[in-house]
Amino acid sequence: MPVYTRIIAAFLAVYALAVPVSANEAIILKQDDAPIRIDWYKANHKSTGRAGVISHRVSVTALTENSVQAFALGFHVFDAFDRNMDKPFFGYHMERLAAGAEQSAVWEQNARDSFTFTRYGTGVVYVAIARLFDGTIWKADEVDIQLQLEDLEFELNQFE
Repeated sequence: MPVYTRIIAAFLAVYALAVPVSANEAIILKQDDAPIRIDWYKANHKSTGRAGVISHRVSVTALTENSVQAFALGFHVFDAFDRNMDKPFFGYHMERLAAGAEQSAVWEQNARDSFTFTRYGTGVVYVAIARLFDGTIWKADEVDIQLQLEDLEFELNQFE
């Protein structure tokens, strides 16, 4: 092997080790009638001393003709061993989201044994509830959400 090929291979090996890798999976549940679209979602474990939190980073867009006055996103997390980690967590956004506007936010969840989410955990997000401009309250179809979560849990655990 020529010297320059070995140098490039060594550089790439060192570079690959230096780049942090987050293998966490982030899933956005399907909701065709929601007044808000979840554009992207990222979840990871964040160490805070002896404990830690699961950080949920989300970007949403209002799909309504008028503004959304407030909304909440629902989060479910599964650890590196595909076990459901905790009860659902809700992230509330209490500021107006203009029609067609995009908003990014971060919510931190204090989950039991949050360190087990590191690298291989799975985060799930959906629109849970929204207060629309005219005072209407839109709520997620909880049966549909539960069915999607059960399907996901089945997929995660099918190789046990």
